[in-house]
Amino acid sequence: MPPQVALGPQCADVLTELNRKPCTTLQLNRATGVMRVGAVIHTLRIAGYPIETTLIEAKNRHRERCTVALYTLRRRRGRPRAIKAKARRK
Repeated sequence: MPPQVALGPQCADVLTELNRKPCTTLQLNRATGVMRVGAVIHTLRIAGYPIETTLIEAKNRHRERCTVALYTLRRRRGRPRAIKAKARRK
């Protein structure tokens, strides 16, 4: 699990969207209003979130093929480790 750090509102908004489903840069921009999505993704990666980037082909407004980024928040496999309680000494 990523460390507990204070994220700004833009990071929190992008993270909420990525928890729901994989999104392209434009989808994240429309859903959150963040203009520099790549910078926010970079900040989240530094904070320890496992975000993958996949380049996919799409068509732009002129119906030409182009490449866009699809961001996916990876899920960690397995169960989280149990936290052992320390025994109190008497």
